[in-house]
Amino acid sequence: MLHTTRPSFGARLGRATAVAFLAGVTPAVAWAHHDMDGKTPATLLDGLLSGLAHPVIGIDHLAMILLIGAYCAATRQGLKPLVAFVSAGMLGCLVHAARWDLPKAEAGVGASLVLLGVAACVLVRPRRALAIALLGAFGVLHGYAYGESIVGAEPTPLVAYLLGLTVVQCALGALAWRVARPADQGAIDPTRLTLLRALGLASAAIGAAALL
Repeated sequence: MLHTTRPSFGARLGRATAVAFLAGVTPAVAWAHHDMDGKTPATLLDGLLSGLAHPVIGIDHLAMILLIGAYCAATRQGLKPLVAFVSAGMLGCLVHAARWDLPKAEAGVGASLVLLGVAACVLVRPRRALAIALLGAFGVLHGYAYGESIVGAEPTPLVAYLLGLTVVQCALGALAWRVARPADQGAIDPTRLTLLRALGLASAAIGAAALL
């Protein structure tokens, strides 16, 4: 009978980090090119690459999606709150694309980072329904911020942009969830707990800086 050795947490974290980096490099370059053009995405490819890149190069959005994945894993919420955040983000993006006003959306993004960051640091474990509702509300705010890049776009690049946003957020969030997930049903181990709190503290700091 063959026995396989499970990779250490450090090895898994390193592998996950490498994957995340490679996943982010190409879209970020594409977004940088688009940003220099100073134009709203006009084609399907423009919209897709812009959507893929936006959560990667925006430090507040990147911190949020990684924190959601790690936090949901540590508190055993599953992936439903992550799905709620991403889905609500699409709604927020469409609200902005339709030129409807959502007052104080940027402040809301900063506040969401502070609140979830603090919750991660002290390891608050809300009921799943509450986590889904709160992260859904946060998703609307982040999605509204995403929508700034697509206002005035035609339907084809708009849909492609939303697709790119969905794919990269789900991938990064699920990756963080997989890395931070406890090995068994017992308490989260000290290494994962330390990483979660470090991510929570960094996210809260980013949010506080945005508010100030």
